[in-house]
Amino acid sequence: MASSKLSLPQLYGRIGGLRLRATHDPAEYTAAGRRAFLSSFEREVDPDGTLPPAERATRAEAARRAYMATLAYRRAAARRSAAREDQDRIAALERRLSRLEGSASAPAEAHPRLAELPSSGARGDAPGEGRADE
Repeated sequence: MASSKLSLPQLYGRIGGLRLRATHDPAEYTAAGRRAFLSSFEREVDPDGTLPPAERATRAEAARRAYMATLAYRRAAARRSAAREDQDRIAALERRLSRLEGSASAPAEAHPRLAELPSSGARGDAPGEGRADE
């Protein structure tokens, strides 16, 4: 996003984030969050803490991968849905255009408001022609 389109609080936040990254290792200040995220999978697969640590780690990794695969599936489904909506909009516009093109031979019947326009070509060709409010 161009910085000219950011609000003042957004700009301050961006500056702060860039300064933090310039002075500290991102892995260092995100480590606690990553640990909490990964441990949530361990709690999911072994809520009682009865599995051996190696088995718990293996299952937690599988649960994390399943979670990431689910996110990827949802993202792809959202993109497919958006693409279908775009295709539906395009098809509707094409149908509308074909109806308008098909009615060009008899515009007054297809579009009653067009009957109000002057039949001498473009609107406002000469003084006194064109819209009634001129």
